[in-house]
Amino acid sequence: MLRILINLETLLYLIPFIIVLNLKFVTMKAAITSCIIFLSFYLQAQRTIHILSTDGYTVNITLSPISIVPINSCSSGTFNITIPYSITYTGTNLPNHLFTLQGNIDCSNASGIFFDLPNANSNTVSGTATSSTSSTGNNQCGAVTCSTVHVLIDGPGISSQTINVSVRSLPIRLEEFNVSSFDSKNKIQWSAVANSYTEGYELERSADLKTWNVLNKFPSNRTLDHYEYVDPNPLSLSYYRIKSMDFDGAFIYSSIKSIRSSTNGIIQLYPNPVVNELMVSRTLANHELHLTDLMGRKLATIISNGDHTIVSLSHLSPGMYLIDYQGQIFKFVKS
Repeated sequence: MLRILINLETLLYLIPFIIVLNLKFVTMKAAITSCIIFLSFYLQAQRTIHILSTDGYTVNITLSPISIVPINSCSSGTFNITIPYSITYTGTNLPNHLFTLQGNIDCSNASGIFFDLPNANSNTVSGTATSSTSSTGNNQCGAVTCSTVHVLIDGPGISSQTINVSVRSLPIRLEEFNVSSFDSKNKIQWSAVANSYTEGYELERSADLKTWNVLNKFPSNRTLDHYEYVDPNPLSLSYYRIKSMDFDGAFIYSSIKSIRSSTNGIIQLYPNPVVNELMVSRTLANHELHLTDLMGRKLATIISNGDHTIVSLSHLSPGMYLIDYQGQIFKFVKS
């Protein structure tokens, strides 16, 4: 008998929703020979479906939230849809391949937008499927909403069936994202086709790709958005990324851009003169800063945090001191 199983996490997630199962059984010689199940659920996070065959193996398909990807900034109204997936085979009598494994998506502008999934058995395969190109009929890709993904499967011991998955779209992806350096500053520019669900964007910076700090937040203006920000105190090597956010809390990150400061790694000390706390910017993470007097006697060693490092000077007498960073010497005055 052909069955479909839902893991516990998915089952708990489905409880608030109305689930309709349409079961069609064709019985021959008192044996159930086929079962077609139509199942819908809301794909907001990763969800896994398990399709059991009568041959003893199971096909496990994990789908993630889809993304609308405008083509050429949606100037001609065309777009693709990307669907992250992971497919594994477990059990016995694993087939070399399925007969059919593909899908189509229903969106506000068009139904049945096709995408393909790999049907060969390689134990575990993951990637991102890209749909056929569709059009909005205008240049408003941000207005596209998609409602249902139909997964079509057929194989040895698995009768042809469709699994319907109600979906949501991630925030729109960026069309452009560029960084440049000028006058000891970094300029970050990006644009995106926003939709009515887009709340805004956060610009984040990192020195080590591990710790990220938010530089600024930008609300969406619901049109073809163009944004620009000037980082007045960049690091010697700065990494930037954009976080696109929807009102319901969904978000997606852009690719990461890196740039070296036009000051060639020269750090900045401020304020100067300073009273109790000296701020040192543009340092690399986990590098030593040596505080010395004018005779070169070491007074303290500070490990930089990769962005803005604070050096406490409350224990020092007024006078002139030095910061030694990677062989570069910088003077400051303690007042």
